[in-house]
Amino acid sequence: MHENTCYAIIHFVVRNDAGLCNGSTTDSGSVRQGSNPCPAAKSRLNFKVLAALFFMQVGKRWLFFMVDYLQVGKIINTHGIHGEVKVIPLTDDMTRYDYLDYVFYENDKGLQKLEIENVKYFKSLVIVKFKNFNNINEVESLKGKFLLINRDNAVKLDENSYFICDIIGCRVFDEKGTDLGIVEDVIQTGSNDVYAVKNSEGREILIPALKSVVKDVSIEEKRITVVLPKGLIDDEI
Repeated sequence: MHENTCYAIIHFVVRNDAGLCNGSTTDSGSVRQGSNPCPAAKSRLNFKVLAALFFMQVGKRWLFFMVDYLQVGKIINTHGIHGEVKVIPLTDDMTRYDYLDYVFYENDKGLQKLEIENVKYFKSLVIVKFKNFNNINEVESLKGKFLLINRDNAVKLDENSYFICDIIGCRVFDEKGTDLGIVEDVIQTGSNDVYAVKNSEGREILIPALKSVVKDVSIEEKRITVVLPKGLIDDEI
């Protein structure tokens, strides 16, 4: 399962739920390394990075710092007159709301905390009641807001598992060290994930995220090494 989007916020610097799909998708836009090919995720939820990295150059090495918040839902409307809201879950296991004590949302004053008082489910929606919100007028302003959690509340990833939002932004190299470009999106096709990589000339390369193709992922260095299938791109690339 996955939370949808990585939402990195570093207050006073820059504001702003994965990746190695050699296996099945996990929480927060994460993907577990496993067999070939990768099983499909349960849903495709528009993975996008809403900002993201603050870089500092130390010598010749670029370091990055993130404080990540992951989208777990979007409030689409009010529900009834007693302060409940309807939420589209941006996670494959919508019942994970049963284990959340609080979430965040952002307004023009920054991140705001919402304590969860009660959760129930209706079809594909989560009905949430927040503490201290007791009538419809008090939750009107929450419509359209994304609900966020910090990484501490995300499901724990297995070894060789990554958040999709961490994969996005990684630079991709082939086994010869040729720079292929940067991952701009992770596309879930139903059979295996695909990395949409764009090079410096603006050309997009679609790389299947299979165990036979993706050989190494370093989130710390934002670097992925792949062995490209023969004929995937032209020789001059």
